[in-house]
Amino acid sequence: MLPAERLEGLLHHDLRELSARVKAHFLAEETDRGPERKPEVRAVLLRLREDHGPLLTRLEALCEKPAGPELRAGLLGFLDDLAAHEREETRILQESLLRDTGAGD
Repeated sequence: MLPAERLEGLLHHDLRELSARVKAHFLAEETDRGPERKPEVRAVLLRLREDHGPLLTRLEALCEKPAGPELRAGLLGFLDDLAAHEREETRILQESLLRDTGAGD
């Protein structure tokens, strides 16, 4: 069994890795201007992109917390909010694509 300090180090390494991946994902979304060209989704996508900064700030703050119940609760809350954010983005983009291709065709 690994000592507690080693486990905490691994946990924080994984959190920093998650933070880097989420940051890269958000950056890719923010630089893809294609969906924004569609007026019916532009406002919603811009609003959703405004969530990126606060989500990253929360994740980065979690990287600084010691392992324990507070970190666990914070991480679970963050993951729930991130999943909800991604579901909303996906829903908006899918609806936009269905309108473009004519879902009834």
